[in-house]
Amino acid sequence: MALVGFRAPALPLPKQQYDRQQMDQLVNALRLYFNQLDSLTPQQANSYRADEFIGGDFSGDVFTGNTFNGTTLNGTYFNGGSFSGEQFNGGVFNGSGHRIVFPHIAASDSTDQVAGGNNTATGVKFNTLDSGYGWTLNSPGSATADFSGVYKITFSLQFINTANAIHYATVWLKVNDVDVANSATIFTIPARKSASPGEEGYVAAYSEVTFTMQVGDEVELYWATDLAGNPTTPTDGIYIFHDGTQTTPFARPAIPSVIGSITFVSAVPDVTVKPSIDTLVISGSAPTVTVA
Repeated sequence: MALVGFRAPALPLPKQQYDRQQMDQLVNALRLYFNQLDSLTPQQANSYRADEFIGGDFSGDVFTGNTFNGTTLNGTYFNGGSFSGEQFNGGVFNGSGHRIVFPHIAASDSTDQVAGGNNTATGVKFNTLDSGYGWTLNSPGSATADFSGVYKITFSLQFINTANAIHYATVWLKVNDVDVANSATIFTIPARKSASPGEEGYVAAYSEVTFTMQVGDEVELYWATDLAGNPTTPTDGIYIFHDGTQTTPFARPAIPSVIGSITFVSAVPDVTVKPSIDTLVISGSAPTVTVA
């Protein structure tokens, strides 16, 4: 540990002859200096103020400074400009938030995706990790959380309809292969105008869901349609469409079949369960009181 910015006082210069007043000044300066050493060390102080803290752990009520470089900060308040550490245990963090990184993941897919059949639940695939921290992208398309929390997933699926009638697609969320309640959304895919290429019906199916994850939980998107199409067979119907970059009639980037991202919303709230008491039973015997 080091106290950066803490300096010894300037002591009075001695005179050739003994001077009681000068000696009192010297003793007083030393007394103030040692009082500071005794009271302003981080282990014993309620408040620590300095330009920089360098060390492993800080335990106290209030940290006030410009920079904290350490492993763990245990306190009620952090008032400072920069925090560099592995863990902050406290109630209030006052700072700019610079370099704070929350768990997140963004991914996409560059292939056509077909359903397993009519009205058949099929996992959505992601083959490209665009960015991420605190998440692992698994093949063919699920993601595993490294941190517990409340998260929000947003997604966009590029549906295409090559059939002559309107059809439907439904998308929903699963965590650990269990459906997430109230997470499904249904989309209407318009019929194609004609059998000519480029006349198909398109819908960018966008939605978002907030859900809770524990460390190691696995989340995955699923979809189904009433008429499964396939561009390879070919079979008219609904599938998830992708396209590469385009130069004419105008230049544009590629169209992924799927785009999705998961962002951190909140830590998992602490839940306190209060037991309900329907019946109160008092047992025992009252003492006998004798009045003289």
